[in-house]
Amino acid sequence: MLRPMASAPTVKSAYAYEEIRARIADGRLEPGARLRLRELGEELGLSEMPVREALRMLQRDGMVEIQDHRGATVTEISLADVLDRVSARMWLEALALEQSVPNLTAEARRRAEAAFAALDRAVAGDDSAAFSRANRDFHEALESCASTALAELIGGLWDSAWLARRQRSLFGEEPGRMERAQGEHRILLEAALAGDAAAARDVMIVHREATLRTWSGLVARSAEPAHDAASTEE
Repeated sequence: MLRPMASAPTVKSAYAYEEIRARIADGRLEPGARLRLRELGEELGLSEMPVREALRMLQRDGMVEIQDHRGATVTEISLADVLDRVSARMWLEALALEQSVPNLTAEARRRAEAAFAALDRAVAGDDSAAFSRANRDFHEALESCASTALAELIGGLWDSAWLARRQRSLFGEEPGRMERAQGEHRILLEAALAGDAAAARDVMIVHREATLRTWSGLVARSAEPAHDAASTEE
């Protein structure tokens, strides 16, 4: 989602910010990748100054780390950190639904229903990656009529969490989780389309608890020591 450009002097840095942010979010720039000013400037057709400012903005968002002797790199985020960010994001999403549902536009409803249909297709095809993409589209559609400030906070938490999990989908980690999540989505969609903000908020809280249980299991498994072949044979 493009952010508004307030005035002419900020146009170039805002453009650089959006371009680099998109490359990080979609995986073109991997965690730990070096972000060189000259190279990025040449690719974007900009001088180093707006690129430097964009990297500082991305550092503020938690997507870039800047160190004195190493320069800028894409942030590497642990699964435990992801769990914290998902937890915070989904609380904010409950609030966003409470704000958004009474004001849902016809376009927001159409987008939510289209995303829900895409989720159904992903479940039928056992495609956890497609389910993850449609999952974000679904939630963003239902929350699209909340405040801009809240939407930006939630979007930043989505992006930073995806840095750590782009090579694996949460929904592929636990058998049956896609089907259960889609059941939760169905109840959420029904509440939202009925204009019941309180019910949508409460369903989101239940959905959050189920999601965090899956994430907690993933974090716990990732912390378990690997067993070598010798210990396996014992």
